[in-house]
Amino acid sequence: MKKWLRFYRLARNTLQLTVQLMRDPEVPFWFKLIPVLIVGYVLVPFDLIPDWVIPGVGYVDDVLLGAWLLHLFFRLMPARIRKKYEMESKKNR
Repeated sequence: MKKWLRFYRLARNTLQLTVQLMRDPEVPFWFKLIPVLIVGYVLVPFDLIPDWVIPGVGYVDDVLLGAWLLHLFFRLMPARIRKKYEMESKKNR
């Protein structure tokens, strides 16, 4: 149960941070396209591995590609913006 709670909190915090970054005018436009690509890839019916080929396995590419792009989104974030949100996060704890 604790693992699910930790996963839920991580997912919630990641979503909140992503929304904040999407609204931040300092974040470059091209950078904001990464979360849009994630949502688009998940919603578009064309996948690297179709969901109907092997039940369950088709969703793995959605999860892996989405996680990788989200990691890229946070990794490529300019340092000054990352520090700004890290400081805000520490204040809210």
